[in-house]
Amino acid sequence: MAYKDPQKAIEYGRKYSKIWYARNIEKVALDHRERVLIKAGWTVASYEAALISQNYKCAICDNSFNLENKGRKDSPCADHNHKTNVAREILCSSCNLLLGQAHESEETLIKASEYLRKHNSDA
Repeated sequence: MAYKDPQKAIEYGRKYSKIWYARNIEKVALDHRERVLIKAGWTVASYEAALISQNYKCAICDNSFNLENKGRKDSPCADHNHKTNVAREILCSSCNLLLGQAHESEETLIKASEYLRKHNSDA
């Protein structure tokens, strides 16, 4: 539909986009998931195979994943090396954030472990 008024064309485009999005929400969600996985060096198949091989548990803390509610601390995260973009293993959100907050530094994580040992021995 050709509009002489550019504002009406913009409004029509927005309205049509919302309608298309509502009708295709599952496709949009799947496409987003696949894009995120590919960006992290994974494929949907490799991600699902890793979940199975890890028995749906985090590779660090061994807690079971919550597959129902995304964004929770026990949701699975496709971990990858940020420098090489190579897929590693599946982590829970908490462990994934732990690595991120430590800037993936083994030295920082060792120091944190030593710190906890030092201060937890008093308990």
